[in-house]
Amino acid sequence: MEIREAEKEICRLELEARRSLMENKRVRKELQKVPAIMGPLESGMKNISLSGLQDSGMSVRHTNTVQLKRLQVLNMWREIQRLKEEIKEKLVSTDTTAATEKDIEDLKAETIRLIASNDRLKTTNQKLENKINMVLQREKSSKTTRWALWDGIQCDLCTER
Repeated sequence: MEIREAEKEICRLELEARRSLMENKRVRKELQKVPAIMGPLESGMKNISLSGLQDSGMSVRHTNTVQLKRLQVLNMWREIQRLKEEIKEKLVSTDTTAATEKDIEDLKAETIRLIASNDRLKTTNQKLENKINMVLQREKSSKTTRWALWDGIQCDLCTER
């Protein structure tokens, strides 16, 4: 008895396999008739949303299932493109950030160096003015001579810049 049941089961499975093969061939032929969606510009479904296609009352057969899957892929592709654009617009690479931070640190160091140099020059300038005034007082020069000397010094300093 078991052998006969096994034979029946084998026949049933064989019949089911044949039906599946025939269904597979039929679906392949239908799939060849469906135009391939290469990108958003070539798509006839460009402005159709996935929920709109599902809610439109279409009978969901194999062809429609393929179209739904293609639409899902298309929507995912659009989202990836949008994210790529957002990354280009909003994010900065770590190399650029590191270079900018280094430049900022260099500028801070240069600024500190220039401030210190400026302070030294002011002190030196003040000392020179005091020495010149001391020499002028020792020589007992008149105020007119002093003013003329200082005007000459100022004029020489302005032309050297």
